Amino acid sequence: MTKILKNRVGNFLVSFLIFLIIVGWFFADQPRIRQLSLLPQPKEVKAAPNDVILFWDRTADPPNGWTCISCSEGDPYYEYFPRGATSAGGTASSTHAHDIDYVDCALPSSGAKNYKAGSGGSYPTDNHIHNGSLTATSMDPVLALPPYYELKVISSTTPSSIPAGAIAMFDNSNLPTNWATYTDSAPAALGLIIRGGPNASTTVSTGHTHSNVVFTLVDSTAAITASTKNKAGEMAVHDHSVSGGATDASTEKPPYIGVILAQAQIEITSFTDVIAMFDDTPSGNWSPVSAINSDKFIMASTTYNLTGGSATHTPANKAFNSAATGDTVSSADSVVSGGGALVGHIHSVTVSFGSESNLPPYLDTVFAKYSVATLSCSAIPSSVSFGTITTGSVKDADDTATTTITTNNANGFYLTIHDWGNETDPGLYGATTTGFDIIVSPNAAKDATATLAGGTEGYGIRVATTTNGIEGTLTIAKRYNTYYLDGFDADAVGGIVYATGSAISIASSSAAVTNREVVVTHKAAISGSTEAGDYKDTIVYTCALY
Repeated sequence: MTKILKNRVGNFLVSFLIFLIIVGWFFADQPRIRQLSLLPQPKEVKAAPNDVILFWDRTADPPNGWTCISCSEGDPYYEYFPRGATSAGGTASSTHAHDIDYVDCALPSSGAKNYKAGSGGSYPTDNHIHNGSLTATSMDPVLALPPYYELKVISSTTPSSIPAGAIAMFDNSNLPTNWATYTDSAPAALGLIIRGGPNASTTVSTGHTHSNVVFTLVDSTAAITASTKNKAGEMAVHDHSVSGGATDASTEKPPYIGVILAQAQIEITSFTDVIAMFDDTPSGNWSPVSAINSDKFIMASTTYNLTGGSATHTPANKAFNSAATGDTVSSADSVVSGGGALVGHIHSVTVSFGSESNLPPYLDTVFAKYSVATLSCSAIPSSVSFGTITTGSVKDADDTATTTITTNNANGFYLTIHDWGNETDPGLYGATTTGFDIIVSPNAAKDATATLAGGTEGYGIRVATTTNGIEGTLTIAKRYNTYYLDGFDADAVGGIVYATGSAISIASSSAAVTNREVVVTHKAAISGSTEAGDYKDTIVYTCALY
């Protein structure tokens, strides 16, 4: 088996030649198709990065070719958090407030007082409470800001290098040469969500609160009837109000993933293993990182893929002291015995808060990792044989041509076929026949497909895949697809084409694949007029990266 390694427009091509020789059509001893083996080797192919977005923490502007896209109001990442997504551009930025609900009410302040109502009215007991009715609830709406660390966001179109000082992401603490773990020099960033903005290295670790919590507590219970006196007392049915309080800080993070931030110590020309951000789906050697691109915010961490957080949050229950309203008065008659609540008393009222969105202002961003694209197409059998072919039937080669394909290329690969035939037409070439005959593929008319039959010359292939492999799926070209051809006949085949420029794809993928198999079956038939002799074909299968 020979192999051809080519580098064409950045693609890695593995071509393997299959020599087919058919000898002694009529009752000769064991004619063969001879197929030379191939063990292709992976090859690195580097594609230029495009529209790379990184972080920056320096006061000085980034170098020429890089632009800050978070430094001024109106910039896409100005006070916005990058959020991983499969499609870039989605955004949200809105304030929120929480519903307020009653939990419980403490007894009145200061205990019993010997006060009673004037004019024979009633007044509240010293142990009365209010049974859970709140009205006129409100609070100041705010953004759902988690504890965060702010960095500048910089962008460059098709850069050839990464500038010294730029901050990228990695999925492994074993960093490439000339990268340093960012949180070693900026430990304050650890555990915080990264936000874009103009103020690099700014830390806000308090979360967010809601001020001006307002509600009115109604429905008092347990009144005492009093005799007539001159002064008015506390009214039995009265309200209390709360105004100006605040919720406790909400520090719950939105859904996040831990990433390792690293800073370039010098200008770096290799993008290998860098995780960068994009405002569109990247191509070439950039592979989207699904772990981040699942609506995750990024958190500075020493461990990659540490996940947590929630899309909603609920502030903790809180007790507020409720002031007396106009229904409580400042004076009352005193009596020798009996008593009620202090005039102008307060209650400690505990309330709960409803659940609301925990998403800060964000911009959906595609995160992708730069990897050297590799392609491996495994060896095929060293030989196959048609054996003796007669006019009575269609003959399969005694073995298949099978290759196992693995690539880490996010855009996948393709496998093409062409042959050399007689260097004019595709087919099995009778090199030892007197007329240099050729059995044209798939039939004399060189149709795309044909159903072979004993007694009629024809030759072609059928292609299938298997369930082997653990990643990605293969698409088999309709022309050669065994399952499609079976709809016509078990001996239906696809025709092979002549010459490199006419090569046809027989199998492909649109994503990375691991150990996926392509299985090719060769079929041939002869006629009564086919001259006996040695026939051969050289088939070229080419693996290449998209």
